[in-house]
Amino acid sequence: MHRGPIALLLLGLAGCAGRPATGPARPGQYGKAQTFKAMDRFEITEAPAGFKGMRAWFELPLENEPAQQISDLKIESPLPYEVREDSASGNRFLYVEVPPGTALPVVVTVSFATARKEILGTNGEPISLSLDSYMESDPYVVVNDQVREMAAKAVEGKTTLTEKTKALYDFVMGYMEYWVKDKEKLKASGKGLTTYALEKHTGNCTEFHALYGSLCKALGIPSRTVFGAMYRKRLDGKNEDQSYHCWLEYWDGEKGWVPLDVAFGDLFEKPGEFAKDNADLFGIPNDKDYYFQRLDARRVTFSRGRNLNLVPRQHGEPLPFFVKGYVESDGKEHKGWTRTLTYNEVKG
Repeated sequence: MHRGPIALLLLGLAGCAGRPATGPARPGQYGKAQTFKAMDRFEITEAPAGFKGMRAWFELPLENEPAQQISDLKIESPLPYEVREDSASGNRFLYVEVPPGTALPVVVTVSFATARKEILGTNGEPISLSLDSYMESDPYVVVNDQVREMAAKAVEGKTTLTEKTKALYDFVMGYMEYWVKDKEKLKASGKGLTTYALEKHTGNCTEFHALYGSLCKALGIPSRTVFGAMYRKRLDGKNEDQSYHCWLEYWDGEKGWVPLDVAFGDLFEKPGEFAKDNADLFGIPNDKDYYFQRLDARRVTFSRGRNLNLVPRQHGEPLPFFVKGYVESDGKEHKGWTRTLTYNEVKG
């Protein structure tokens, strides 16, 4: 735990299910690296009349992500804060309490540098929990009879793990349509629900990876969703929020955690102006198959997992995921706050 004053500068399927896979990390496979200087700005703009207490958890970049190196992390806050960590997931939280009578707005900033490597096949990280924990159904990533039947059909005739996971990748791209392709007609649930994906055949990155994760789990393949943000090339140096993005990793006992981004695969499924424009927006490859077992370097990881509890624990139910932040007032979720993530790419 770190308790901070106003500013802080920090430098710098082998084995059966149910048994932790321990030992040294598998070596990662990486390509080119890129460096970005980022600023995360959180602003609590309003509070309910007569509130008795407010608590806020804001995102921090993960330091246990092998593909990224975080340095020059600086937190500035008008209120005392703590950096808290969940020992099981490794997720970190910038925790701030806002007492009654605090003058608003409250602005908290986190600046940091990200040196991120392109992942080419596998990320060099050991598993930290039992494999069972990555195969359990939860309220968001659901495993039911419909999912089991879908998964079995999708991988029919496939024998190796790579063949099966690629078959699932192609199946999800064929089953769903990324909501950004038609924002007037297609919508996301906002919670990343497998059931929504099954019913609506659309959603954002959380729906895509909820469905993919459910199919993996139905086949006994451990998987987890990773949440972060893209450093969008077109927004380099601009005062515009990067929003958030998620992707998925599945566990290969021979290699370790293997990444994919089936939502971006779907984004580039059909050649044309739409795919080209998004490749230019993000500064990433215009190739639907690139995002199977590979990830570009224009991202930052903030958290892992679904159905999460924070540290200290929030009063409500487990969160569908944690990115950007979460604020509650008198034990109830409070939405009177904003987050703006901006960046500059470091050239050379």
